[in-house]
Amino acid sequence: MPNMPTSDMNVPYSFYYKKSTIVLGISTASISAVSSFIILSIIFRTKSQLSTTYHRIITWLCIADICTSISIALSTVPMPKDMPYPFEMPSYGNQTTCKVQGMVYLIGNSFVFCFNGMLNIYYLCSLGFNMSEKKIRRYIEIPLLLFGIACCIGIPTAQVSNTINPGPLDPYCASYVPPCEDGSEECDEDGRASYDEAYLATLCTGFITLMVCMSYITFVFYRNKWKLKQANENTKEDEEGGSQMNAEAAEEIQHRMETLKHAQETARTITIQAFMYILAFNCVWVFGFLEYLLELGIFNGNNSTRDTLAILRMIFQPSQGTFNMLIFIYHKVHNLRKSDEDIPYYETLAITIFRPDLLDEDSQIISNFNLVVEDFYALNTKRKMVQLEMHREGPSDDSVMLSGKESDSRRAEVDLASIGNFDNSSKRMPSAPHISSLAGFSTNLDNDVDENSEPNVLASAATVERQNASNTGNDDNDISYAQETNFTDDDHLSFKSFFSRKKKEDPNE
Repeated sequence: MPNMPTSDMNVPYSFYYKKSTIVLGISTASISAVSSFIILSIIFRTKSQLSTTYHRIITWLCIADICTSISIALSTVPMPKDMPYPFEMPSYGNQTTCKVQGMVYLIGNSFVFCFNGMLNIYYLCSLGFNMSEKKIRRYIEIPLLLFGIACCIGIPTAQVSNTINPGPLDPYCASYVPPCEDGSEECDEDGRASYDEAYLATLCTGFITLMVCMSYITFVFYRNKWKLKQANENTKEDEEGGSQMNAEAAEEIQHRMETLKHAQETARTITIQAFMYILAFNCVWVFGFLEYLLELGIFNGNNSTRDTLAILRMIFQPSQGTFNMLIFIYHKVHNLRKSDEDIPYYETLAITIFRPDLLDEDSQIISNFNLVVEDFYALNTKRKMVQLEMHREGPSDDSVMLSGKESDSRRAEVDLASIGNFDNSSKRMPSAPHISSLAGFSTNLDNDVDENSEPNVLASAATVERQNASNTGNDDNDISYAQETNFTDDDHLSFKSFFSRKKKEDPNE
């Protein structure tokens, strides 16, 4: 056990001694713990529960936040009674209770770091690389979970368990090595320097991970936005150029444009959600990091600066669960509002919190924007190639010129053939036992489609992907192409309306 400071030594100034600061930390930590419990309550009452990667990561993050928040909310209670620091709140513990509080706090914080990183990697793989949930679970989630458990429990236990003491920099027990009475460095035999190095390495790793994920997700979003703009321009050029097509073919093109726009809209919603989690993580840790740099002497600050940082830290650092709850509920309310804009906000909020079991299966499915845009380009390219082939052939010497009515009929056949030859993809809608009416297009494809390929190659690739999914099926909880949903001529629904429509009541019931 390291040397505890004696009562006659000089006690450093700290704003954390004040009762108002301690009560502030207790309040924010308690709200955060309650918020995490609310998230867990919603998750376990939904139909999907822990069947999606997103829900599993959020569940682990909530459990870690509850451990951390409870440790902070206990404040000075587990501290030794004979400690010399003049906290204005009572202490009833001893060195053992202090050590338990500190270990729970450190391990909980380590897991918060770990699962925040996993959440951002999940968004990176889903939005950036269009990985399916099955691949993410197998190659990303499980290895990172095992590695995180080993690091988050092993490193604090082995390295900093002997440095947990009350200190002037936290209103709870944490890693702190008090200075020697004579001011020498020999008393730091338990390795405070190694803790500082580990702390800086962890923060730098987390920051780099956040920046890489945020940068690439932003790049992918604007790249897809540019693709959508190009698709719109190509469609307008076809219309202005006088391309002739029958009404059904034109409706099919419009249907695919709506599908494309909805895919980008879904990707935009989830991209905003990813940025919200990144912003929340930065808000939680930035003030503690600035205070840490101030204590190291990297920049100077007076007592007023220290007091301001202490207040901001006690507001934001224990509030990870509160931020998570706001983002989590906002996303579900937003999706429910998209499915039915006439529902008032307070009603959607009440449904989300009190009756999440009434919602349709709300699995976290990321829009496979590339597949949708490739389908769109392939359809246009196929139609143009057929029309160009007819134009090149021209009327032969033996042929009889078609009448205007017969010519229109021939063009209609060409347009329908260009659509029908594309594997009837417009009438093949993703379906599965657990399908979400609040989610976007599925990424449940085991092979990636090269976005730089030629349009006809893209059409073949997309068709092969769907055939593979149809042949193999999928045991995962994502949307798959194992079944088809065909529509009649009177039921040309947009992709958005397909997902948002409610199940019709059986007239025989």
